Amino acid sequence: MSRELRGQSVIARPLTVSDLQYYAVMFSPMVQMALHVFSVETELQYVHACFAAIKPTLFYGIFYSDLLVGAIQIRDYMSHASQLYGWLNEQYWGLGYYQEALQLVARYYFETTACSFLRAHVDVANKRGYYALKKCGFADFGWYDGPSGKQYVLILRNRWM
Repeated sequence: MSRELRGQSVIARPLTVSDLQYYAVMFSPMVQMALHVFSVETELQYVHACFAAIKPTLFYGIFYSDLLVGAIQIRDYMSHASQLYGWLNEQYWGLGYYQEALQLVARYYFETTACSFLRAHVDVANKRGYYALKKCGFADFGWYDGPSGKQYVLILRNRWM
């Protein structure tokens, strides 16, 4: 069972249905464009499907001052080429909140699974996302032809073992 994870600036809390109204507001057109999501409705359908999935994933909201400002999901490594899915509303970019939340969630993921790494794909054009993951300790691993073009493949090794 997922639990609340507290950092210095943010709290990563398991996402719930009651969070989705705030999720929809913060999932801005800029975030949608970066993630290649066509609408808030499409995103909410995805989130509901994750809630209903037989094999659950870690799906956390990123909260700053009790306001949902983003999300991080770690999916099953056997089912998804990219395990990591995440975003942060652009009003909160550059403040270190995403990196702090990702460190909290990644550590929890490694502490509760037998996994030795976490894999992420980032569009080559998404330099902000790429450097955010590099700041978190992700290492370059290769390239992938993603649905919207070339992507970096990055790996975060379990350093908490």
